[in-house]
Amino acid sequence: MNDTMVSEFLNNDSWVARSDLELKGLYDTVNEGNSLESVLIILKIRSIQGNTLNIQKEKIIYTYSNGQRIEKPFQNQNQTPEPPVIGQSWDFYLYFVVLPLLALAVILFILIRRRSS
Repeated sequence: MNDTMVSEFLNNDSWVARSDLELKGLYDTVNEGNSLESVLIILKIRSIQGNTLNIQKEKIIYTYSNGQRIEKPFQNQNQTPEPPVIGQSWDFYLYFVVLPLLALAVILFILIRRRSS
């Protein structure tokens, strides 16, 4: 079966239960420094009556590259909870703050020693 045949089956068959729930997965452009790795939305089936399927968004789980998982419940079915911003790891500070400052200190030390001799 191709995509068109599957779509026609799901839209036209009387045995298929349908829901008006629409999941949108647009999170805009993610900054490279953002450690968010995956997002999982947990759905709960409230009822099935005939070919009507009542589904509710229960919670969302944000997983970060450092292994941290944060779960947030849906307070409103029409609004996805925003992912919390996790601070930069120590690697970031080491490579982009500490090492450049250390290199600058060594360069200044060498320049001062050369001038004094």
